[in-house]
Amino acid sequence: MHNPTLLMVALSLGALLAAIWLIGGLVLKVARKATLHWAVSNAVLGGAVTLLYQRGHWHDSLAFFGSDVAVLLGYLAVRRGVQVFTSQRPSDLEHAVLLVAGIPALGWLRAMPAVPAQQAAVLLTALLSSYAMWRATQEAYHCMRQDFDRTTSIATVLPIFVIGLLLLGRAVLNWAFPSGGDAVRDATRGAEFGLFLLAAILAQMLQSLSLAGLVIARLIARIRRLSVSDVLTGAANRRRLEDVLGAEMARRRRTGRPLSLAVLDIDHFKHVNDAHGHAAGDAALAATAALMRRLSRTGDLVARLGGEEFCVVLPDTDLAGAAIAVERLRRALEQEMIVFEGKRLHLSASFGVAVCGPREEGWSDLLKRADAALYRAKARGRNCVETAPAEPERVGAEAS
Repeated sequence: MHNPTLLMVALSLGALLAAIWLIGGLVLKVARKATLHWAVSNAVLGGAVTLLYQRGHWHDSLAFFGSDVAVLLGYLAVRRGVQVFTSQRPSDLEHAVLLVAGIPALGWLRAMPAVPAQQAAVLLTALLSSYAMWRATQEAYHCMRQDFDRTTSIATVLPIFVIGLLLLGRAVLNWAFPSGGDAVRDATRGAEFGLFLLAAILAQMLQSLSLAGLVIARLIARIRRLSVSDVLTGAANRRRLEDVLGAEMARRRRTGRPLSLAVLDIDHFKHVNDAHGHAAGDAALAATAALMRRLSRTGDLVARLGGEEFCVVLPDTDLAGAAIAVERLRRALEQEMIVFEGKRLHLSASFGVAVCGPREEGWSDLLKRADAALYRAKARGRNCVETAPAEPERVGAEAS
């Protein structure tokens, strides 16, 4: 395949991918800011290939230096898009330093006619662009690992890393096999530039494959979270609670480690809805769940049972430890001030705490005892904690 045809393929592919990212961001509303970065990247990199193809026909300062700057800007746009997509703080200062230091250096090297200077310019462009792609690989991998295993995460971000290797490989080959004089300007018509165009096409495909995989993975992770989370509060839903309780009950039977469960009910919640509206009630529920997650340990699970009722699964926690933790939560909720549309809401809650005992046959028994303790707390006047000790194992069962 001759070079003009390869150039048209590369440019058409870049334009198609840029259009797809634009449609995804502007029409489908999928990660709009990130996809705009990636659309710009495809367009700019396509411009870089076009500029490089015109060397010997356009002025060198435009063909060589212009393509160097375009390549650097294109890959920095990829990295910044990854940062925006993964909710990381963009490295704008770092990117500015790279551009402020790199662009004048490239301009100085391209202004020198000597072949080593031209090789150094190619190497500098490749190093800076490779750095951007390798950093994007690290940042995308860190995001993937929050929801997926190591193998899936590596497979998703590997194409971005490979692009960095391709960029560096091109620079190494250019340094090892230099061309000089008119050969540099006429190389766009030879087989060497055809291989470069093929590498550019491959890089475009790898980049879009990896970024599309990142988008799909994020959507899958979001669907997973929605399937096990309460939409309003972000706490675990009943399905997730039952799964975790079942697993923790099985672990307790194997290891004998304690397991406690706390149930809470917001006091006089109907009054909040009646006095301030259901939107204020929703804000109160969300704030309560956020407070519970903030005060819980990493291994604890905060779940919404329904309405204004929540619970906390406390693995490796005996009744005394659970009572202390729940009392701390009760005081924090009592002191919490929730501001909604200029209104100050003060909440309290009643708590029931139960610890899993030797006679517990399933998580539903533990939940029933915690619920019974909750009703005792309400009967005491609310805004307090009641506990339900584990029932002692029967003597007959021990003898048998």
